[in-house]
Amino acid sequence: MEDRLSDIEESILHLIALQEPVSEYIKSYFKTDKNDAVIRAALESEILIKSCSFLDEFATFKGLTKDHENILDFRTRIKPVEKQISSWKDLREFRNIVLSHNYSSTSKSKENFFGQGERVYNIPSKPASLKLLAGCIYILTLCVKGSLSEEYNNLLSKRAVLNQPTFNDEKFSMKEADKIFHELNSFALKER
Repeated sequence: MEDRLSDIEESILHLIALQEPVSEYIKSYFKTDKNDAVIRAALESEILIKSCSFLDEFATFKGLTKDHENILDFRTRIKPVEKQISSWKDLREFRNIVLSHNYSSTSKSKENFFGQGERVYNIPSKPASLKLLAGCIYILTLCVKGSLSEEYNNLLSKRAVLNQPTFNDEKFSMKEADKIFHELNSFALKER
């Protein structure tokens, strides 16, 4: 058996690797205190970012599988899910402009944020719609696993996993990090 993943298998693995955190984030979101706005906002952002990445990979997956024998039934079954996701028309734009590029993608968007105009985005922004988006991502993943079960089972037999990045970060204790921060802060704010 060949250990190298096919393009379809690699795409399936990528979809699963993106869907799983979305599911975990939405669970954490509903376990988080409603008054903890910072944590909830971070989870909302991660849900939207990972969901957009999933949808980008899903488009790649559909291109890779357009001639696959099981794909016609698959495409029929996922149409309502895709319709729901596409009802949030500004999802990618919001991810790109607000979450990924901090309001600096285009001069037009800057005017909407920093000028007189107001920009209203059509995205999942309330708990129920975030849960629905995460559910749609989950359903698409189940449909992929079910429709391309041979490829999915090959992944399992190859024990394929995405390699997690490793980090070479200097190991500071909290006390050392605080000391360095205070030194840097004192130097930066010192009157000249």
